[in-house]
Amino acid sequence: MENEEKSNGAVIGIIIIVVLLIVGGFFTWQNSAKKLAEQEKNKAELEAIIDSENLDIELDALDQDLNSTNTDIDLNLDTLE
Repeated sequence: MENEEKSNGAVIGIIIIVVLLIVGGFFTWQNSAKKLAEQEKNKAELEAIIDSENLDIELDALDQDLNSTNTDIDLNLDTLE
């Protein structure tokens, strides 16, 4: 009878340890999933900001090119028919 009670105690202890490991793993997995989702959100926001800044720089460069281009073609519209 004593051997039977000792083996039951060991089995119960192992079951408790396994349950604790499973619960701990679940919480760790949830936490890492939240962190990954937050990182993806931050990455998307950063890319949007960078794209916006690059667009402003490109538009400024195009505006400067347009302003520096000589568009005077010396054409007299009165002589055209």
